[in-house]
Amino acid sequence: MCNQCVGDAGLGGCSKRWTRSNIMASSAASKFMSIVTDDILLEIFVRLTDARTAIQYSSVCKRWYDLILRNPKFIKKFIHQHHNHRGQLIEYSPHRQYTLVFGRSHFSNNQDVYYYDSELSQQVFEESCALYETPSASYINFLSYPWLIKGICNDLLLLVWEKSRDFYVCNPFTRKWLQLPSRPSDFFIAGTGLVCQPDSSDTADTTRYRFRVVMMSPLNGSAVMFCSETGEWNVSPVYFPGKKELFYGRHSVVCNGVVYWLDGKDEFYGVAAFDPFKDVDVEGRCRFIELPVPFGDDGWQAKADRTCFGACQDKLRFSLWLKRDNGTFSVMIWELDGDTSWHLVHRLVLKRANSNDMYVLAFHPNDGDVIFVLCNHHLCRYEIRENKFEQLGKWPDNLAHQPREPDQAAAFPLVHPFWPSPVPALPSP
Repeated sequence: MCNQCVGDAGLGGCSKRWTRSNIMASSAASKFMSIVTDDILLEIFVRLTDARTAIQYSSVCKRWYDLILRNPKFIKKFIHQHHNHRGQLIEYSPHRQYTLVFGRSHFSNNQDVYYYDSELSQQVFEESCALYETPSASYINFLSYPWLIKGICNDLLLLVWEKSRDFYVCNPFTRKWLQLPSRPSDFFIAGTGLVCQPDSSDTADTTRYRFRVVMMSPLNGSAVMFCSETGEWNVSPVYFPGKKELFYGRHSVVCNGVVYWLDGKDEFYGVAAFDPFKDVDVEGRCRFIELPVPFGDDGWQAKADRTCFGACQDKLRFSLWLKRDNGTFSVMIWELDGDTSWHLVHRLVLKRANSNDMYVLAFHPNDGDVIFVLCNHHLCRYEIRENKFEQLGKWPDNLAHQPREPDQAAAFPLVHPFWPSPVPALPSP
């Protein structure tokens, strides 16, 4: 590492005014870098707080870049360091970084994508900044426009391009992407999902992944799937006992290698669960789960404009809300316990001044006591135990703000692992 690199790194790149203390600090840093070994630097770097910081450090100089991004030992050592030393303490920590991406799952006149980054939410609360009104072309500028989000798994997105309807798997943080081979076109597709699994017996090793892209074709009673290991599409029969509708909700949710869809379109009747890594004749590959809906005279119904479907700490969640005559909103949140049983985790009465419309947009991916709510035209974080609303940003005017509207945007939580998930390469032909 050269002296200029040390100066730029240690002094923020500012060389307009060099004081005596600046020069002494730069000299000491330069001397340290001239004698410190790569092994010692590696031990320092693997103890950085998160992957984003490590990647930022890699841009300081060529030596650091080679140690962090070109050293095959670093990523594995970094993951094991964070997993083994902190493990479940931060596996689902409320402070673990995440991004809420708001986009549409069908093509419309406006395909802009907006996102909220948890890392900056601790520093920025102005409504013009906290909800980043950034078009998709700027956020994921390496893919052609327009495109849609069709699935999400951890920090990977499944996208489809409008013109060709080709699928892409991408990591928006690393800006790596993979275009899949053309899919079979003679199927009516009602539900799509992306499921990933570490391709290693070591569950902490997230440097290698395998994935499945799943498309449900109810008219054919089939699942059209892409396998990353073979690089090919295949078709297999599926059957969900008890499923009533052809449609598979608005978007899929993935938990523990299983992809879930709501059964229905405007009103929901259950949840279809599919494990794409199980063979056709293996029990539990296809399951149908009844909803925990308290049907009755009290007004509770699983309508599309009253439901939220997602996950928290890798557990499936479902919520219903209902506006009362007194202006309050009743909210119930359930969590799937086992294969078919639901557990009521929260029953709330929400009221916020000057908010006559309220919708639950998403669950916090790491904190079971936090939900994201749309209050009139503002995105808010609601802390259940504290009964506190925190306004995060103004909802963009060009996105429909009512879930019942056909142009409504869905919320896709990107949960950032200890190290960014790689986009697997396809096998050579």
